[in-house]
Amino acid sequence: MSASSSSNLVDKVVRIKISRGLNDEVTVDPENFEDYNLFDKSNLPIRFHDIYKEKKTIIVFLRHPQCFAAKEYMEDLATIPDGVLQQANVQLVAVVPSMPELLSVFKEETGFRHALYCDPSANIYRKIGFKCGVVPHDQYPVNNKHVKSSWMLGVLRSTYRTAVLYRDFNADMLVNGGCLVLGPGRQLHCSHLDNGMFDQMPINSLLERVCGVTMSFPKDRRVLHL
Repeated sequence: MSASSSSNLVDKVVRIKISRGLNDEVTVDPENFEDYNLFDKSNLPIRFHDIYKEKKTIIVFLRHPQCFAAKEYMEDLATIPDGVLQQANVQLVAVVPSMPELLSVFKEETGFRHALYCDPSANIYRKIGFKCGVVPHDQYPVNNKHVKSSWMLGVLRSTYRTAVLYRDFNADMLVNGGCLVLGPGRQLHCSHLDNGMFDQMPINSLLERVCGVTMSFPKDRRVLHL
């Protein structure tokens, strides 16, 4: 195979058009954001590419931890059995647009036991193309398979958690997230860019595609087949 043919093949692998909610499409190229740094709870930087360069990785980008939709989605992520990920040789990582000192609080609150990093300035969020905004007119908590709270109850809980647990009164609550499955190397297996705060990719859709299984969640009852 010629050098030009190899280059074209690699280009096809890393440049994949993905759905951005219900409407437009966007091209995601991992090479454009692989050198950005995320930070752990000790404020130590880690190059984004280093997270997935050796192993296929589900990377879930969430809204700010103070958001009730992010918390309730994270709680369901935390229930994924380790055996499901190990059997598929996949690791799970989450990212939030917050300060490092909030990571331990968020992990303890949600029971999430996997790697959690932050992007305090939301630089990689913007580079990937995640949208900003609360909700389009056609999105409601009841239609989300992981958000258990109603609008009113969710806002009240977010307000309480902001005042008592997080106290990040300068947080950007308009930044949405999404999901990328990357690695090893620059392989992009599947992606989803949230179109609003209730547009997270259903976890069972993600598990079925990446791990070949589904499982039960409070709002998405299934039978777990191992």
